[in-house]
Amino acid sequence: MNPFRLVSARFLGAVFMTASLAHGAAYAPSSDDPNLATQAASSRRKLEQVLIEKGLSQDDRKYLLNEGPAITKFNQTQLLYAEYEKAMLKQMQIAEYDENLANLQMQWQTLQQQAGALQQQINSMGNVHPRMRTMVNAQLAPLRQQHAALLTQANQLKAQVSTAQAQSPKPDDRKKAAAEVEKTGQACFKSARELELLVTPLMAQYHELALDPQVSESLTQLRHETTRNYKLGPSDELRTAAKILKNLHLTPARSARTPAVARHKPAF
Repeated sequence: MNPFRLVSARFLGAVFMTASLAHGAAYAPSSDDPNLATQAASSRRKLEQVLIEKGLSQDDRKYLLNEGPAITKFNQTQLLYAEYEKAMLKQMQIAEYDENLANLQMQWQTLQQQAGALQQQINSMGNVHPRMRTMVNAQLAPLRQQHAALLTQANQLKAQVSTAQAQSPKPDDRKKAAAEVEKTGQACFKSARELELLVTPLMAQYHELALDPQVSESLTQLRHETTRNYKLGPSDELRTAAKILKNLHLTPARSARTPAVARHKPAF
């Protein structure tokens, strides 16, 4: 074979291949091709329609169920809990006041007892032989000073006790505080129960949707086609509500006057 022909054939083949590739590239669809954009939009609509048919709607980068009523109830429960917490704080302040007053009274009684015991000791040392009077008087002097100091402290505490007793919350105030705790606690408990009836089915439905291959596949395709990290709900608010409810004891207490929600203090 003629070497010149072989080289020419290879050269021409390379030329034709390059031309063919260039021709193909000229007709290759670009990212700006309106047909491609239309196809991509159509594909996204189909994926979104799958999620819509599952009861989901887009909220930023999450697809959520209709959480509106549950979130509204959650906000209402938070407000009711704030009122309940305010009432509880007032009742706790009354209890703390009573505890401090009781401590003052106990300290006063202790000083009184110490002063009484010391007075008895002083009295018992008074009956001594005249020859020992000088020595006994020397021993009694510091005891009398100590006794006087105890009486001074006891009198000061007694004055504090009297002032505290005069400023102590009145019986009507105590009744009002207890009634307010009962009222706000029952309202908070009732709202929490209603919230649970809204949240529990939603969380169960989210669990089912998470196991649905159509939902998973649609979200995966949307993430791939849009480069946005779409996820299935719940929203942060609903997740928080579910977590709080899980930690609550919503079964009514044995006494209808003390709701379980009041005893366990939910952190709404």
